[in-house]
Amino acid sequence: MEKEKKKLTPEQVRERNISLSLTVGVILLLIGGLVLATSSWEKMNHLMKVLSIGGVSLLFFGISYIAGTYLKIEKTAFAFLTLASLLIPVTFVGIGYFQLFGEWLSLFGEGKYILGVIATLICFPLYTWIAIQNKNRLFIWLSLFTLTVMTGFVLAALYVPIDVFYFGMIIYNGLLLAGYHYYKSDQRVMNFTQELPLFTQANLIISTLLMLVFFQNHLLYSVNILLTAVMYIAIVFVYNRKEFHIVFSLLFVYGMYQLLENTFLQPLNYLGFALIGIIYILLEDRIADGFLKKVFRVTSGIVSGLAFLYISFEGLVVRADEKSIVYY
Repeated sequence: MEKEKKKLTPEQVRERNISLSLTVGVILLLIGGLVLATSSWEKMNHLMKVLSIGGVSLLFFGISYIAGTYLKIEKTAFAFLTLASLLIPVTFVGIGYFQLFGEWLSLFGEGKYILGVIATLICFPLYTWIAIQNKNRLFIWLSLFTLTVMTGFVLAALYVPIDVFYFGMIIYNGLLLAGYHYYKSDQRVMNFTQELPLFTQANLIISTLLMLVFFQNHLLYSVNILLTAVMYIAIVFVYNRKEFHIVFSLLFVYGMYQLLENTFLQPLNYLGFALIGIIYILLEDRIADGFLKKVFRVTSGIVSGLAFLYISFEGLVVRADEKSIVYY
């Protein structure tokens, strides 16, 4: 039995026809612009090249406004609004590449990070406004991503060591976590807080992977790893993602190893390794969740056993001739 085709209402037919007409018109306009650009791009000066990109963005903003305000076709208006918004960072890339703000404030100058801060300062409120007005998930993620990039540019503009940069990003992730905890019931930002758990987890995972590969100072490196471990255990409780206790345990043990083996605490490394298992016992006593209590109890036993084997191997084989009060 054949399904009957769904009949469109006169209003839907009108909206479809107008959308098609606008789309065809824009496609013809873009083809004309592409032909013009390819035929005379080399003859255009740098300013005209950037203005042409920015002009397309303004054109799309105008079409979006007309489609939404006068023609009442919301989907078409939002599509052009999206295209216009995404062309803004492209325009700033062009400004930096062609050095329109000078050599210092360009993609290759010393002020490239300041240029990034300026671009994100313009994009972030725009994306946030669009996200609030349209309750759109794409722009919510774009807003959060732009905020993260802006934070990175601010830290990079200070030319801090890479370990301090990651420390700042960990603090930023912690603020996102705290923001979710305190504002998750606030209806005004509900659309944003609903996306924060997944975004924060993805953001933290990327930061963790980069941090584990690129570092300079062992002390700051170990502190960053331990702070990241704290972030993961916070995710376990705030977002109720119990699987992240595995990441917490691995990072915490690795961070303690780095701290005790490669810093001024090295003379006390044996004592420190023995105390790691006790820390898990303390965590077990503070947690009410039965599953996590069992996990931390088992982890404490495994870590304590590994610490005993490591200390025994170090003391009996590697450092048999060395005298150590802590070991004895």
